[in-house]
Amino acid sequence: MKQIIIFQFRRGELEHGEQAAFECRLGVPKDRLRFINMTRDTIYPRLDEVAGIIVAGSGDNSMTEDHPWYSDLCDYLQQTFKMGIPYLGVCFGHQLLCRMLGARVINDKAQRELGSVSITLTPEGASDVLFKDVPQTFQTIAGHNDSVADLPKDFILLAQNATCGVQALRYKTEAIYGVQFHPEMTEEDYRSRLLYYRKHYES
Repeated sequence: MKQIIIFQFRRGELEHGEQAAFECRLGVPKDRLRFINMTRDTIYPRLDEVAGIIVAGSGDNSMTEDHPWYSDLCDYLQQTFKMGIPYLGVCFGHQLLCRMLGARVINDKAQRELGSVSITLTPEGASDVLFKDVPQTFQTIAGHNDSVADLPKDFILLAQNATCGVQALRYKTEAIYGVQFHPEMTEEDYRSRLLYYRKHYES
């Protein structure tokens, strides 16, 4: 049975909370999901066992820095793209996608977001299947220091706001998506994360 592979970077209680959030929001049986934590796991699933890829967020890493797992993960993801396996990058996963395809990821205080944010779909986003039944302007949860500065080649901008210009994008011909915000999170998930990072946010 093929599985949706979710690459994680968080540890401890946030790792488990993130797993629960994706399990709830995806609405698929738990045995269809496989979580791989890049801070400790080094074995990637066989490509013929993969139904889709999600690369999740990371509060403790920056895509403006180098990471020991980066090259191997990018090589693996490139193989999944060639096979037409759907991809969704969430926050850190969105930035990783863009960086590996040649776009710039920057740390710009003016583009930082924390909390409930308003996002507006572009005309292309409003007609995209990912945002089916979503209002043209909607509220969602965001929390990021880094942001994507420009679109990778052959990608379409799907959503933006006044703070961060690249909130969602898609490859022109394949189901390869990135979103800067956190569609998997509820208000309770967000509250737990705020409490976990409280000292960091207060500094």
